[in-house]
Amino acid sequence: ECVIYMGAHDVERQAPNVFRMKLLGAEVVPVTSGRGTLKDAMNDGLRDWVTNVHNTFYCIGTVAGPHPYPEMVRDFQSIIGKEVRWQLPEHEGEGRLPDTVIAAIGGGSNAMGLFYPFLDDESVRIIGVEAGGKGVNDKMEHCASLTGGRPGVLHGNRTYLLQDDDGQILEGFSISAGLDYPGIGPEHAWLNDTKRAEYVAITDKEALEAFQFSCRTEGIIPALEPSHALAHVMKIAPTLPKDHIIVMNMCGRGDKDIFTVARHLGIEMGAEGRDME
Repeated sequence: ECVIYMGAHDVERQAPNVFRMKLLGAEVVPVTSGRGTLKDAMNDGLRDWVTNVHNTFYCIGTVAGPHPYPEMVRDFQSIIGKEVRWQLPEHEGEGRLPDTVIAAIGGGSNAMGLFYPFLDDESVRIIGVEAGGKGVNDKMEHCASLTGGRPGVLHGNRTYLLQDDDGQILEGFSISAGLDYPGIGPEHAWLNDTKRAEYVAITDKEALEAFQFSCRTEGIIPALEPSHALAHVMKIAPTLPKDHIIVMNMCGRGDKDIFTVARHLGIEMGAEGRDME
């Protein structure tokens, strides 16, 4: 039996993914506590596990939570970066590495999967892109815990978090369901502190612009998560040499996000997805 805890807010935002999981036989449990986002789903999933530890096993899809989950997920996801190492020389010549690798970060799994195989290669610049929401400000209308948070403890690990002066976790905000998490995987916190990786924030507005740019120019409808990374690529690429190789992780497709994007663009969609304006 497979039980998946999802924040009630995310169940709505990711309806196509929820339907796929149900088709594959999973039971999806909407979590209504808090704001009904990933943080709250993790809370309930951990509570269920420790209550029924004799006959359940806990899994998570991001590099956050108690040991050994950040390490386990990192190792599984590292196939992303390994494939970059294997495939890039076939196109660019033997021994060629990317000059820059970029990925979006919520908890940080897809990013860590890309980054990990390059950590010892000092020539490779590593950039993680957080959800800047409405802007990194004191109102916490974002989910940029590295660029706008401070150290604390959540879900069994010490990392950077969005929190108030008393250490209470704040909800944060992002247009993207996958980036709407008020913390970051602990290995990303370490990479930030050791300066091995750079972390920046991209706003909802910038991510929406990148989403539309990808659709128009590449015919690729990206998820809102990698749209944040693409927005930063669009910022830095014009300043770099033409032979500079950037590898960006397009870590999700956008069919789950098209209704969210339509609402933010002021387009009203009917039940069959037609423009009703």
